[in-house]
Amino acid sequence: MSAGVGTGAGIGLNSNTWSIGEEMFKNDYYVYILEQMGGDFLRGRIDGEFWLNDSTRVLNFFQKLTSYTPPAGSRSFYGTSESGWLTFQTTSNLNDWWGLGMYVSGESLSFGPSGNSVFHMALRIQETQPSANRFTVGVGGINSSEGQFTVKDVNSPGSADFNIEFGTSEWQVIEVPLSLLLSRGMGRYGSMQNQNYLTITGGASDAIKLEVDAVYFYNQSGIMP
Repeated sequence: MSAGVGTGAGIGLNSNTWSIGEEMFKNDYYVYILEQMGGDFLRGRIDGEFWLNDSTRVLNFFQKLTSYTPPAGSRSFYGTSESGWLTFQTTSNLNDWWGLGMYVSGESLSFGPSGNSVFHMALRIQETQPSANRFTVGVGGINSSEGQFTVKDVNSPGSADFNIEFGTSEWQVIEVPLSLLLSRGMGRYGSMQNQNYLTITGGASDAIKLEVDAVYFYNQSGIMP
């Protein structure tokens, strides 16, 4: 699966325009998933091109996952595409875990987001799901290190690092401080090779259909040239 570039904050637009937030007017970008128009807009400010290329950067389903086609009319986070973001679904799975990973081999990815960076991720679960569902996102760093954070439905009991609303056609945005990921074991200032550099995993749960777009680091203090 190839992935390009996305942008913004869940945004309205027509066939001739697109709308982006201030997060696209910074610098020091490390881009994982984004629409082509967003990628073109960021040219010259991207320090790491991490999107999938079906060769050295590939998407692996670990288990209990299949591809998922969003409802007709669905659009990417920044609204400029009808395809290109990450989509998958789990089966009803009460006894085992599920997961996927973006994996790099055959090349080294240079990694070193700045100290005031955040990890931007847009998520959408369009169909209403049982509130007990939750999942974990792992952001890879150098030497196979990883920093993890948890996500759950806003109406779900218990705790998680971030809450989103399940069962809506709107994209939900999470921004994770680099400091949090570093405190949980992610290493920076080096290279990533022969490792997962982004993972999404979940435990035993009912079926879930998840869409992921506009995934990138950016420097909040950066100024667009």
